[in-house]
Amino acid sequence: GEVILSSTSIVEIFMIAPVINFPSLLERFPGVITKARARVSGGSIFKGYDNSSAQVAEYNIGVCPWCFSQVLNAGWPITLAPLDTTGLVSLQPSQNREMLTTLTPSVNVVAATVLYYCTGDPFGATECNFNVTTPVFYDAVTTVVALTEAEELIVFS
Repeated sequence: GEVILSSTSIVEIFMIAPVINFPSLLERFPGVITKARARVSGGSIFKGYDNSSAQVAEYNIGVCPWCFSQVLNAGWPITLAPLDTTGLVSLQPSQNREMLTTLTPSVNVVAATVLYYCTGDPFGATECNFNVTTPVFYDAVTTVVALTEAEELIVFS
């Protein structure tokens, strides 16, 4: 909280996991809402996991719905990326290869997230074979949207 309050510019807070600590932050440092923007990966509006038509209590929200409601109602600017968007993005094998050889800040974020999920995810993801498939980009989508302010998208040929 003190770091955010002392910043001379707006701080981007990436919420790509359950937000169980944010009610405490907002209680202890209520001024952070004027110095930060929340970038949130979570929720399910029309689609669930695996593009299912069943709405679900997406993991980041389901862990503590009350905590998430505190984040949503705090009064700061929020960019929300629900499963409806984050759960639909994956790449074909040729796009995987291109992504892993393209060096731009946005692509680096996506590549790092994909490699994390494919090679050592402590939450149990299986290893990926980039010649066959890639994981769904749940958290990477939120990060890229926040970094680009939704004005540019990563486009692969």
